[in-house]
Amino acid sequence: MDREYSIGIIHKGRSGEIIYREDGGRIVLCWEFGGGRCVAILYGPSHKDWDAAYPWARGRREMIYRRVGEYVRGEKARRCLLQYDFINSWIEIISPD
Repeated sequence: MDREYSIGIIHKGRSGEIIYREDGGRIVLCWEFGGGRCVAILYGPSHKDWDAAYPWARGRREMIYRRVGEYVRGEKARRCLLQYDFINSWIEIISPD
């Protein structure tokens, strides 16, 4: 069963936060502009810290990161590609050009 969720983007100059919310709680990921073909980098808690910080989201880290990545691409970078690095807890948004 899919849970209802919402995602918001907060801008703070060249960086900011992405807030992921579900009934069980909220997760704050950070973002900052990249360089070269990397338009932006999104990052959050490591796999090791995830379950302790967000017990209500246990076992759903990759799914939530994918939701966040797709949302940000749809809102801010439609033509860009997403590269997920689940080991280092990053999402890179890459320009196709």
